[in-house]
Amino acid sequence: MKTIPMRFRVHAWRALAIAVSWITAAWLTERWFHLGGLPFSLIWPPNGIAYGFAAAYGMAAVAPAALGVLVWNLFIQRLPPTGALLGTASFALSLALVAWALPRLRRAPGDDRSAVRDALQYYGVLIGLGVSLDTALGIAQYAHSAAGSALSLPDLAFIYWFSGVFGVLFFSRATELAARAMQARLRPGPTPQPLRAPAPCRRDEAAVWLLAWALFVALCVWLIRTGLGDYAQAVGYLSLLLLAVAMFRFRAGFAHFALMLIGVSQVVLVELRLGDSMQARIVWADQSVLVSVIGVFGLLGIATVAQQRWTQQRLAKQAQEDLLTGLRNDRGYAQAIASAQPSGPAYLLGVEIQRREAIDELVGPQHAQDVEGFVAKALQDCCPADCALARLHEGFFALISPSEQQARVQAEAIWAVLEGRRLQFDDQTVWLHVAVGATPLRPDLGAAEQMALLALATQVAGDRFDHRIHFAQGEGESLIEARRAQRRLLSQLEAALHAPPWRAVEGGRKGEEDDGDFCAFELYAQPIVDLRGSRPPSCEILLRWRVGGELRSPASFLPLAERHGLMPAIDRWVLRHTLDILAGTPRAFDLLDHVSINLSGASLSDAQLLADLRDAVRRSAVSARRLCFEITESFAIHNPQQARELVRGLREMGAALSLDDFGTGLASFAYLKTFAFDQIKIDGLFIKDLARSAQDQTTVEAICMVARSMGLRTVAEFVENQAVIDILREKGVDAVQGYGVGRPEPLLAFLGGLTGRGRPSVPV
Repeated sequence: MKTIPMRFRVHAWRALAIAVSWITAAWLTERWFHLGGLPFSLIWPPNGIAYGFAAAYGMAAVAPAALGVLVWNLFIQRLPPTGALLGTASFALSLALVAWALPRLRRAPGDDRSAVRDALQYYGVLIGLGVSLDTALGIAQYAHSAAGSALSLPDLAFIYWFSGVFGVLFFSRATELAARAMQARLRPGPTPQPLRAPAPCRRDEAAVWLLAWALFVALCVWLIRTGLGDYAQAVGYLSLLLLAVAMFRFRAGFAHFALMLIGVSQVVLVELRLGDSMQARIVWADQSVLVSVIGVFGLLGIATVAQQRWTQQRLAKQAQEDLLTGLRNDRGYAQAIASAQPSGPAYLLGVEIQRREAIDELVGPQHAQDVEGFVAKALQDCCPADCALARLHEGFFALISPSEQQARVQAEAIWAVLEGRRLQFDDQTVWLHVAVGATPLRPDLGAAEQMALLALATQVAGDRFDHRIHFAQGEGESLIEARRAQRRLLSQLEAALHAPPWRAVEGGRKGEEDDGDFCAFELYAQPIVDLRGSRPPSCEILLRWRVGGELRSPASFLPLAERHGLMPAIDRWVLRHTLDILAGTPRAFDLLDHVSINLSGASLSDAQLLADLRDAVRRSAVSARRLCFEITESFAIHNPQQARELVRGLREMGAALSLDDFGTGLASFAYLKTFAFDQIKIDGLFIKDLARSAQDQTTVEAICMVARSMGLRTVAEFVENQAVIDILREKGVDAVQGYGVGRPEPLLAFLGGLTGRGRPSVPV
């Protein structure tokens, strides 16, 4: 025996519910509400309920509702078949028009759409199309019947039209919301495991409201039964207060339900006061119109409150939403972490696009954003809807998994989907590579600390060469401590940038270095000696960092400063204070041929650098012709156009230019022709083993030959002994720098040694 498909069963039960709802509403209305002895009522909810089903289900609601009308006409009202079919056809036509018009109205574009405007259009379609057409056809049906002959045509039209309007105002929207809620419950599919506890509902408050409404109705009925109908009418206006509470305190669904209860109860109270006499029908109609007006204002009030709530929710969502992908941003992800209440040990997953900057340079910023959009879409497809997927910053995504097992499954799925994907943009191909890191969700840590741990775990994954997935386990505490230590170092670096240089002079800052919180940069100098003896010595400015009583080398802090964008500020600090010291020691400065100052790659990427250099030189009154700026070979090759502009500007100032670390970058000798340098510094890689390596000697000799042919001076670094000096002199090197000719020492001490008068004192 074949089983009936679930989808067919859902549709069958839905059709049965629509037909039974219409018949039940019609039977209750006929029993409770009628106008004198006529088979009419100024309250006719069945059609309003049917319109609500049509708004929710579209054309699928027309046939079941028409079936309910036909059954009512034939078997309950016992109308002749012709009249029954005519009434059914007229109602089905009006319902079909509503089902056809509403979806098109909702899909219509419009930048100025609002909840109030949508509500007016919604009820305009239901009343203008559905109710009006049903009224016209209904009048034609009843005008020549015995029931219709008891009323004039205007009375008949008013009663018929008004009964439909009443049903639409108080029952259509409530029915639609209930139908959509039931449809969402019946939709097949697995229920995702929740990551957070459900928000507390207001069932208790709703129960209190319903109790207040019941007491209000009971009080009014008691007043009417005791002959105090006028007082009951006055008390009846308190229903407006109940309606206002429902609008502003509850969601739209309950507010519409409350409006329906208040409207029906008002009409019931009017009927109790006036009875069934035909003479009272004008007063009866007047009170019903008043109730309908209350309904209109109630509907507009519900729409207005809904619009305000939607606007507030939208603004709150935008504050936690990434503009590029529509996912959560870092603020939204932090909120998701703070509110997550998983049933087990949850995990945070991070997905980082590797070499994001290289993608930007290869295909441009717009296509690089397209790559991130592709990654976001892929993550949405392979991750559950409740995973709190977020884009924390450029190239970095994160989500929450409810358990370690699911986290590992998701990490492998993400890796399989994204790793090695080929993306084509015009004539450029991007090969996508990602790293996936994971850390346990820890309620004892703040969201910022946990996101920092996730970033560190993802960095560990990115350092791998094959399967770039890393789950942080026992190293969590060490990662946290490393992160905090890094923050302390950054704070100390920023403090040193706002402090003057440390000077080891007597009476200067004596004892400060013993303070554990003390930190300051110190300028050092290392001599550069001319091998020909034709020029005075020069020096290169070096940077050291004093933290407490410890003197730290550049290797201990410059990589951190570079990762966090502090190198431009450090370079400017070195330049400014070097020029101040040189300006304050003119006699020692006159004994030097030139002073070399390094510029980092990050500073060379700064468009403001050249203007700042000119301003610093002008303020210090130091001649730019006595300065030499050293640029690394790797940067000159990687950014040829910007390096060319920088070189041109520095030469216009009169400063000399040196290409540092020559021979270790990606450049060839052709770059010496591209950039107008004054000298090159041969990297220590070719100097350390020069006395024992014939290959290094040949390389140095070739560099010197090319340099001489282009009119460039050559300086050898890391020169440690006399044997190396003799070989360099023989190969044609012009100057040397290293422990073999002079160790680095504080700049003031170096300048004092030149004058032979001790360490000069320079005002800070």
